[in-house]
Amino acid sequence: MYMLVWSVVLFVVIGIASLMFVNKKRHQRKEICNSSMPEVPSKEKIDQLLSTQISYEFELPDGFSEIPYHQVLYLEKEYDSTINVYIQANLNAIQQKYGMRSCTFIYLPNWLNNIDLSELVSYNAAQDLNNSVEASNITPYFTEQFFNWIGCQRPDEPIVISISRHPANGRIRRFVAFPVDRANLESFFSTHAYISVYPHGPYYQLIPQQPENASLEADEYFISEAERLVDEIRERVNRLRVIGFYDMAIKALQLPISPSRLLITKEFRVFLTDYNNTEITMTPLPKAVFILFLKHPEGILFKDLPNYRMELLDIYKQLSDRENPQSITLSVDYVTDPYRNSINEKCSRIREAFISHFNEELMKPYFVTGERGQVKKITIDRDYVIWE
Repeated sequence: MYMLVWSVVLFVVIGIASLMFVNKKRHQRKEICNSSMPEVPSKEKIDQLLSTQISYEFELPDGFSEIPYHQVLYLEKEYDSTINVYIQANLNAIQQKYGMRSCTFIYLPNWLNNIDLSELVSYNAAQDLNNSVEASNITPYFTEQFFNWIGCQRPDEPIVISISRHPANGRIRRFVAFPVDRANLESFFSTHAYISVYPHGPYYQLIPQQPENASLEADEYFISEAERLVDEIRERVNRLRVIGFYDMAIKALQLPISPSRLLITKEFRVFLTDYNNTEITMTPLPKAVFILFLKHPEGILFKDLPNYRMELLDIYKQLSDRENPQSITLSVDYVTDPYRNSINEKCSRIREAFISHFNEELMKPYFVTGERGQVKKITIDRDYVIWE
């Protein structure tokens, strides 16, 4: 009887302890959940903010990357001390509020102070930046450039701006902006962050997916295969490539860019003479393909590659240190076979050689491009090409 009583007591104690443990864990989970959820503004605050919305319709100029939906940018016509002091003092909290809604709040002075700008500008613009721009004036400077680019009137009041998920009409896109409420800054940023619920924006794919039923011809795979990158180059491109508002900021900071002259030496070394005399290195076979396309500004259809076999073979022999003639001939046979993938692989290595040094848009005229079924060519004006 005595043992039975103790067993019942022990069972009750264990049960109570287990219940207390479960309730404690539930309470902790609730606290974590509540701490990760943004504060919900009142309906009146949301309606009041939405009533101030400004829309700017535009067509993004050529040469600019697509702007991701999640980027939210602060802009101002003139430096506003009250707003800037508040943002600087509360930047982490503001960015966390937007982060809870899968958005990124961009404050250009902070961005400028926390990046290796010289490396970014060198990669994306191939030159030094405008030295008159610094953290204290970058936002007004960029705001003026930005509204000039999209062809809209610059607002007098500071705003936060992002791109709408819904195009205005076909190719025309729409920016959505809200004037910053200087009198209620904490409430403004909390409310705007709360309504800024966007999906993750568009990013360039380095390796687009191939259609399942695609033809086996090299031309069918050109766009996807020619964009493949080795891991080392992909890491550098991803680290230095800028998109959206960051891309626009770099373009605002850079001085006007002209294409670089392309020097081909007697030894077939390749230099971009106006971009710090950067040498573009390639292994012999991709370089032979590069020289072949460079000699044919009219372009080459992949289906006609067999017609260029002897010319490519002659170039490759000058570049290759391989002693086996059969091996050289076999490599050229593969490259000029329109039913093999070898030509795409060589075009990929050419592209990779250029964009490992500079932004792809800047380098596009220098590597092989073209649409499916059309001629592939290197588009750089041949007046910029110098043969020693």
